Amino acid sequence: MTEIGIATLDGFALVIGCLLLYSNKHMHYDDNRLKKVFTYMIVFNIISLFTHAIYYSKYFQLHPALKLIDDIILIVSFYVVELLFAEYVLTSLPEVNKRNAFMRNLIGISTIVSIVVWILQAVNILDVNDRLFFYVGQIPGWIITVEIIYLIISNWRELGKRNSIYLLLYLVIPMIGMLLRNITNITGLQHASTTLSLLLVHLIINTEQSRQLQEEKHENEVNKRRIMLTQIKPHFIYNSLNTIYYLCEKDPKEAQNAIAEFSDYLRGNLDSLTKDELIPFRKELEHIHHYLYLEQLRYSDDLNVKMDIQYKEFYVPALSIQLLVENAIKHGIGHKNGGGTITISTREEKDCCVVTVSDDGIGFDPNHIITEGDDRSHIGLISMRSRIQNAGGSVQIDSKIGKGTSITVRMPKAAQAE
Repeated sequence: MTEIGIATLDGFALVIGCLLLYSNKHMHYDDNRLKKVFTYMIVFNIISLFTHAIYYSKYFQLHPALKLIDDIILIVSFYVVELLFAEYVLTSLPEVNKRNAFMRNLIGISTIVSIVVWILQAVNILDVNDRLFFYVGQIPGWIITVEIIYLIISNWRELGKRNSIYLLLYLVIPMIGMLLRNITNITGLQHASTTLSLLLVHLIINTEQSRQLQEEKHENEVNKRRIMLTQIKPHFIYNSLNTIYYLCEKDPKEAQNAIAEFSDYLRGNLDSLTKDELIPFRKELEHIHHYLYLEQLRYSDDLNVKMDIQYKEFYVPALSIQLLVENAIKHGIGHKNGGGTITISTREEKDCCVVTVSDDGIGFDPNHIITEGDDRSHIGLISMRSRIQNAGGSVQIDSKIGKGTSITVRMPKAAQAE
């Protein structure tokens, strides 16, 4: 291939490299360290392509000093890409054990030796026939490649089958490029093949992210349906209707009030199914009053409610506080002989608004409920905590078996103005 052909090949690969750099900048990585290492790989490959593209220009041919500098930059950048790929593999591991640390050092030493040997030859300190050195000088590079292959294979389980195959594929294309270079003497193939490998890895990462996003979307849809079921609360509806049924004969006036409260309660629940944004606490408190009215009809004197509302001007996720009240009744007071008391309080702090729902019921193990519960109420509690955290808030659960439960929600003031 002519010098113009080599420069054209490098130029085309250089354009791809620049597009990769731009695309990689806007990609999301679960581990930013991987993004940083991969970005450096692209940058040094671009440097390698650029220096190789201008290496055969007449201007550099007429200035040996510039040609030497260009040659040194080309050597260093090419081997640094290999070194960075080894670091990319290590960064992909959950942890770097002693064996991997040894391989990191070995690959680093091999890279330094390779760079030094090529630079010594470039400055004519290592006087070797150019044709002979063209082949012999590649041995250190092949050694580095074999070391990286061993690093991947020896950590097959930790990396995972799929990722290991992807990483090995990255090495295969430059190896083919180096072999073709030896056969055809087209030096640009090894640099272009490295660009092709980077493009392959980039496409694989992008494909993996798309797959994960689809899985997360499906999981979110499933969780949303589960949350909807927790908000419908069929058992509460059945109990409320039964209570109203008996009131119709015993106290028709109270039955009318109960139907009105029940209607408002259902309207609040159904409205929340179509709203993801935060709602004013005043509206949430109104919904809680509807709910408590119906529950007090059912539990009568066994359910006492205390309110200490000092502050109302803030926002919360819809039905989040109501769910805490429901859990306090269902899992705390409802299982305690003689009933008990629920206290709902709010206050304003410097940077946040605080809501506390406490009861003197039977209590529970917070760790078990949060991490292992799988019934509807537990799913609702987990979802509630997730929604509050997504809004920038926090949830603190304090409970002791036999002594009751206190759940405190803090919502940042900064989130209220959005």
